[in-house]
Amino acid sequence: MRDANQFLAGRASSASFAVVDERGRVHGHRRSVQYSSASLVKAMLLVAYLDGRQVRRRNLRPSERRLLGPMIRVSDNDAASAIYEHVGMGGLNQLARRAGMRNFVAYPVWGGCQVTARDQARFFSRIRSLLPRRHRSYGLGLLHRIVSYERWGIPQGAPGGWRLFFKGGWFKDDDGWRVHQAALLRRGDRKISIAVLTRGSPSLEYGAATISGVTSRLLRGYR
Repeated sequence: MRDANQFLAGRASSASFAVVDERGRVHGHRRSVQYSSASLVKAMLLVAYLDGRQVRRRNLRPSERRLLGPMIRVSDNDAASAIYEHVGMGGLNQLARRAGMRNFVAYPVWGGCQVTARDQARFFSRIRSLLPRRHRSYGLGLLHRIVSYERWGIPQGAPGGWRLFFKGGWFKDDDGWRVHQAALLRRGDRKISIAVLTRGSPSLEYGAATISGVTSRLLRGYR
């Protein structure tokens, strides 16, 4: 925690982070500060859709896979908008309550949903149990198989030997780039979750380096 905070003090952007450790305890820095989610909320859209009343107990149709796969693996925005038409603000709010999120605020445009590092770390810590059993392997598989060119940030800073299930979000705003990531890390029966949210970065690459730097310092003991 100390090293991560010192690292952030030298960055040209602001950031928040949260970690849920192996005992379920939440640690963090500015962990309740709200950020516009950008594509980070697509992980919530995935879970909310798969757990929908008309979906959770049946096999997925090819048309659904053609939306859900690209939405997560390549962060396709049109696919996310189509899924949001089914899930709606109500579906995201219901999922947030199930996940124990305290500060999530849904928004008519999915990228404007308000998220915090603590809520996202808690969500990813519980994501396996939030997914319905029938679609659990499929949903986690998408989050594990993000395309290579989006595997920056947490994947680069995470310790070796852990399986990662993650999603990122990014967009350029008036004050610079907002770059976010959250992840579940598993190794056998062990699990850790982490979320790092940033704003004011001069570039996407700078924000990604901030996330990687925070991650490597927070998880340095998990080798």
